[in-house]
Parts: sequence; C-alpha cells; structure tokens
Amino acid sequence: MRLFVFLLLFPILANAVDIGINIKNFNNIDTVTKLLNYRNLKQIRINLDANSSSTSAVEAAVKMRDNNINVQGILLTNLQYDSSCSQNFTAIRQKYYDETYAIVNKFKYAIYDYELLNESTLRPWLLAQVAANTGELASNYTGKTCYATLAAGLDGMADAIDDIRTASGLPLRIILGTTGRDWGFIQFMLDQGVKVDVIGYHVYPANPQALLSVDTWYGYTTNVLYTRLAVYNKPVTINEFNCGDIFGTYDNVANSANTTTCINALKKHLPDVMNQTTANIESILAYELHDEPEKSSPENKFGMTYTIYNEKLQMAALSVLSGGKITSSEKTRLISGGFFTCQEIVNFKEKAFYAPLIVTVPNVTTCN
Repeated sequence: MRLFVFLLLFPILANAVDIGINIKNFNNIDTVTKLLNYRNLKQIRINLDANSSSTSAVEAAVKMRDNNINVQGILLTNLQYDSSCSQNFTAIRQKYYDETYAIVNKFKYAIYDYELLNESTLRPWLLAQVAANTGELASNYTGKTCYATLAAGLDGMADAIDDIRTASGLPLRIILGTTGRDWGFIQFMLDQGVKVDVIGYHVYPANPQALLSVDTWYGYTTNVLYTRLAVYNKPVTINEFNCGDIFGTYDNVANSANTTTCINALKKHLPDVMNQTTANIESILAYELHDEPEKSSPENKFGMTYTIYNEKLQMAALSVLSGGKITSSEKTRLISGGFFTCQEIVNFKEKAFYAPLIVTVPNVTTCN
C-alpha cells in the first residue's frame, strides 16, 4: 500500500544509479557478500587474469550474481604489462584475443561486464608517448607506435568478448575507460574499430573542488565532465571514485581532520554524480573495499575499511549515500560529526527504496 500511494503521488521517473565498490579478489566471499548487501552496494569491480579463472573464483562470481550483485571484471591480460610496442599487429591481436577468450569463456555465465585493462594510458611506456591529461583529441594518439600496439591488442580482446557474446547469446558488454582529460584515447580506439559498449571513467574529486557538474577542467571542449561523457552516446560507469583528499599527507586515522575532509568530499560529490541527467551514468563504484597496507602511499589507504572486519566511518557514509543500512553507533557518529542530519539519512534511504521514483520525503522529528 505504501508503494502504491507513492506511485500515485510521484509518477515522475529518474535515473537509478547503482552504487558499488572495487574489490581485489574473491577471498572471504561470504563475508563480503553480506557486507555488500547490508550496505546496499549492488556492484563490484574485480581483477581477472589467467590465474583467477579457477573453479572457486567462478563459483564466487556466481554467488555474487545470485545475491543480486553485478560483477565488472577487469581483464588484466598480459597486454596490461606489455611494453614491447611490437608492430606485428596480427600476432598481437591474436595473442590477446586468445588470452581474453580463455578468461571470459570461464566467467561468461556469472560476469557480463568486462573492462579492457585498467588505466592503460598511465602505463610508463604509454605516458612516454602521450603525457597524462594531454590526450584530449584522437589525433594526439595518431602515429604513436605503442598506442598502435595497444589498439591491436584491445581489438583482439574486444573481438573475443564479442565472439563469445554472439555464440552464447549472453548479454556481455565491453567497457573501455579513461582518466583525467584523455578523451582522445576513447575516440582513437573507436576510430581503430575497437568494439566498446560502455564508457568507464575514474575520478577522485577533493572536498574543496567545485562540483563536477560545474567544474570545466574535465570537460575540455564540452564544458563539464557529464557533457563530455555523453558525447559517446553510450552507458557510463564511474568505476573508480573516492575523495581526492586521500592523496598527499592523508593520515588515514579515524576522527582526524583528513578523514573528516574525505567524508565531506564523498557527501558533496557523490550525490552530484548520482543526480545528474546529462550522461547515462549507470553505476558509481568506490575505490576500494579495504586498505592494502603492502602497497606504498597513497595506494595503501584507499579502503572504505581497514579490513573487512574493521570498517572506517567512510563505509557508513557510503552506505547512507547508497541507501544502505548503518548501525546506531554509526548514525550517532555521522550526525554528531556534522556529516549528515537525521533528515538527510532518511532522505537517502527513501530515495534508494523508491528508485527510480523522484520522491519528497516527509520531514522527520526523531531519528529512529
């Protein structure tokens, strides 16, 4: 009855955006699945390579799908690490077609979305030919030998996915991503005939930074990030997202000024991405589930948790924004810390419950 009333009162539709998170592997899958469901995190993004195609990994991916958690697989074929810049394009294409086919064929019934490598434009041998944030145009990549090699490899990878899709009838999709202002990379690969179904993008806005809906740095010739993402007329996944304040002298300590700034950045910028209507953004995935202390700074402290058994307040904030659950202790800390009001917590919960409806939530007088 409650939903029926809202359907009558609020018939206007809005885009529903899934919130998710990056994880590194399928370890502790039962615990991770319960955590994601509790926090209403509906997608994960995970590395896939030849070593991750074991039966247990496939079973873990199936378990995620059975729990209504969509999986994005990052295809880390050896092309991710291939600095040879070989000009034998036929051999390159076949090599990475074969590697991709073997991985995707194992996971095809559990994982539908596959990303072609990860942040490939930031590999050292590719940066040597096109520096970061200077690849705004496809012409910036023309005549660059290492990018020609990469195009051949990505073409083979994409064709492998497409062939499996055609043979199986499964709704497999190919993701190609970029970062910063390197939009020409996407267009260059499209021009080379690489098949792409979904555009991926990584962004880490800091708290002092202007909202992405008005910040013109990202957009290059199309004003702002969202108009730039809409150029390709394809679905978009923001599949790495966190506060930009985490770079530099970030202490990663609960209740510190750094942590406060980071949580405020999440609250400021994530709803801006969720609420925009210019680009067809399907999902936003936080980076990442837990810290990786074995890495050097800042890569060791991006986690929403210290470990999956020791969560940061960032995870509670993410849960509020995704319409997930929080504990009474977390609610107290979020409100007393000035991150959210009780009304805001209720608003996000209701918006997630009634998505894709636009709803106006009644004012609350108590924070139950």
